[in-house]
Amino acid sequence: MKDKNNEFVQRIKKQYVGDDCVQVMIPHRNGGITILNCEGMQYHYKPNSTYFLNNYESDKRKEKFPYSNISSHKAIVRFKKYEFINQLLDYNKVYIDISDDLIKEFYAKKDGKEALVATKIIIPNEQPTKYMTRSELEDFIKSANLGIYCYDGSTYIKYSIASDDELVNCYKKRLIEMRKNEEYFNSSHGELTNFIVDNIDNITIDNVPKGVVVIKDSIFVFSDKNEINSIKSVYAEFVSKDNFMVRIFDYPITIYSLEHLRKLEQTNLKATPEPKISTFLNPKLKKDKKEFNKTLKLLK
Repeated sequence: MKDKNNEFVQRIKKQYVGDDCVQVMIPHRNGGITILNCEGMQYHYKPNSTYFLNNYESDKRKEKFPYSNISSHKAIVRFKKYEFINQLLDYNKVYIDISDDLIKEFYAKKDGKEALVATKIIIPNEQPTKYMTRSELEDFIKSANLGIYCYDGSTYIKYSIASDDELVNCYKKRLIEMRKNEEYFNSSHGELTNFIVDNIDNITIDNVPKGVVVIKDSIFVFSDKNEINSIKSVYAEFVSKDNFMVRIFDYPITIYSLEHLRKLEQTNLKATPEPKISTFLNPKLKKDKKEFNKTLKLLK
């Protein structure tokens, strides 16, 4: 039996099921979150950031579903506080959730008047270490057509690796800091450090030691016109001029059939209770009590 915490199925009641999509409430903790499909970002939030995106708000299909006027709410589950966000999942389409240092996949299929939604924490597979030239690494970065992200849900507007001049300047600053550190200066490396600093103007890319990190555990997302087809976690270090060591972890995507979901439902079903929205945890709802009560009546 598969771990229910890593992969499970929820059966969604008919009031949340449309002809081409299903409404779900996606939980996350206090950090950032990004939700993607093959068309790009559908939701993005990062604390203390001015950039916020929620395509749910402008999707008119939401109007037919309960709670559509409450696009997000806070709730406590097993003594932990979560933010729940309403989202519409199109059937037969991969959705990726990057949040809480995890990558999760959602996949929805209609099943009669109800729907089945799979949620899976994707476990990565490590590829053999590669070595790339600068141009190869830059082309690889450009090929991530759905963007580059951090595990906390952050997104990069523009991503580039440090130039040779930037690597040299970084190394020079490191040497200067090493010299300022009297404890290090008085160690066995002190004379060597002193010699290098005195000749700092002559340092080139050939003098920069290997091991400088140029890509730190970033998530690259790739798609074709119809589907997300690849997710990779990438880590890269400078080795020498025009030579970079690259470690890649693949996050395999699952395209679920209805039969697959029904079979998974027999062992890994997760209950989907009606949400209990607390005005204590969500004080803004008190300002719109009429709309709040209207929403609750839809479920009675």
